[in-house]
Amino acid sequence: MGLFDFLKSKPIDYYNVGVTFRVDDVPEDVYEAVLVNDYVNLRTVENRNDVRIYAPDKRIRAQIGVVPSKYLNVVKSHLLRNEKIKAHDSNILEKSSGSLLISIKLKV
Repeated sequence: MGLFDFLKSKPIDYYNVGVTFRVDDVPEDVYEAVLVNDYVNLRTVENRNDVRIYAPDKRIRAQIGVVPSKYLNVVKSHLLRNEKIKAHDSNILEKSSGSLLISIKLKV
């Protein structure tokens, strides 16, 4: 492998695979209220540098956390292009020790 081989690699196409990430330090009341397979709500505005993740409205109305910086641009641009991420396209895959594994499917 050459010194600059990393430049030849193709960027990940998140629009075909979606994103999956862990949100740590979820507030205890929110962690206890959400279930695996619950959908999550995603919200942002153009002048804010984050995408906030909220618990489903049915049991508790609270912020879970934010989309990690690694995925911020792709998720935010997707939301701002008025492409609705449907409830079944963003959900909780796993609960573990106060953290949640979140999956977001992005469509072209």
